[in-house]
Amino acid sequence: MHRRHLLSALACAAFLTACPAEEGKDTAASGAQSVEFWTMQLKPTFEGYVSDLLKAWEQKHPGVKVNWVDLPASEIENKTLTAAASGHAPDLVNLNPMFANKLASAQALAPLTIDPALKAQYFDVGWEANTVDGAVVGMPWYLSTSITLYNTDAWDKAGLKRGAWPKTYAELGAAARTMKAKAKVIGFMPPFGDRGKFMEALAADGVPLLAADKKHAGFNTPAGAASLGFWSKLYQDSVIPKESLTQGHREAIDRFQAGQTAVFPAGPQFLGIVKQNSPKLYASLAIGPQITGTSGKIGVGVMNLVIPKASTHQDLAFDLAKHVTSGESQLAFAKLVPILPSVKAAAADPFFKVKPEAPIEDQARAIAAEQLGRATLLVPPMPRQTELAKALDDALQRAALAQQTPEQALEQAAKEWEQILATP
Repeated sequence: MHRRHLLSALACAAFLTACPAEEGKDTAASGAQSVEFWTMQLKPTFEGYVSDLLKAWEQKHPGVKVNWVDLPASEIENKTLTAAASGHAPDLVNLNPMFANKLASAQALAPLTIDPALKAQYFDVGWEANTVDGAVVGMPWYLSTSITLYNTDAWDKAGLKRGAWPKTYAELGAAARTMKAKAKVIGFMPPFGDRGKFMEALAADGVPLLAADKKHAGFNTPAGAASLGFWSKLYQDSVIPKESLTQGHREAIDRFQAGQTAVFPAGPQFLGIVKQNSPKLYASLAIGPQITGTSGKIGVGVMNLVIPKASTHQDLAFDLAKHVTSGESQLAFAKLVPILPSVKAAAADPFFKVKPEAPIEDQARAIAAEQLGRATLLVPPMPRQTELAKALDDALQRAALAQQTPEQALEQAAKEWEQILATP
């Protein structure tokens, strides 16, 4: 949806926040309050966990029921927008920070007042991902840090030493060149077809995206050109697939599972997918820590819970959000699915500590959890983030296709950022 239409719809929603609650939420009409909670693709796998979690909260709030609605990831953003524009928004929604940022920038989310004692329980990066224009607009739910999967058969074929895994993308690029030369194997496929991935790559190399005043581009520097030049050269030398510019994570997954690439960054949960889909590949897998840019920063993914301004039960929704994201609740969830808690005490639980001889899935979980304490949000929320990301994606394409030098591509992107950031 075009941003102008987005803002128009959400402005409409702002005028509707005082409208009467829909049928089923009206206390006088129904005799009980109903809090509507939307999640993303948790049924049926985690239906038991979520149902028990919500029942426990309802027991502490007599007369209040939670109406749990689970939606496909591909639908939840548009449905949230449509619901907000209608004035009948859910009370609590599970979103990713990028879309939550859009809603918050359009004044469609309720700002939250977080008690300092509560705030201290969570990793700082969780709050950073939920802060827009200085206001906290969401509760951190679960986190993720990626590990790295290695196809050791391909690694051996290229004569590379197992265990001497790359620490940075520069080292991985060198290993990929060796694989191409000695084994005719593609080392890896960066999914630059996914919006914002090149923006993350710049940030991982320590390139500031914004200037200190937050109103101008900060990446048009020698360091930015060096980062863009590195990726462009890999593309031009066919070290990474030509489809890297246009295809995203889904294509990278398929290629790795088919044995067409040797290295793949993924969350620990991906091991189960490989085991089911590619048993032969699974048997040859080794794992290592997250590969970083030149900055050495560990990137982290954040999922959150937000409260639309159109909610008629904001206090109850906030209380439910605190219950769902509590350390106890998150630890129980982490024992069912390979996620990481956003609460420090839960992440420090012995569950995340394993012995070297433990199964590979347990080792992956331990590596991912250990990285949390030094993880950072590579790309914090920014105004009109999707438009800014597209400008950098276009710069990558121009440089990789040798239409412009890295310096020229970034200069053009910086001018585009100036226009985007200056537009109300």
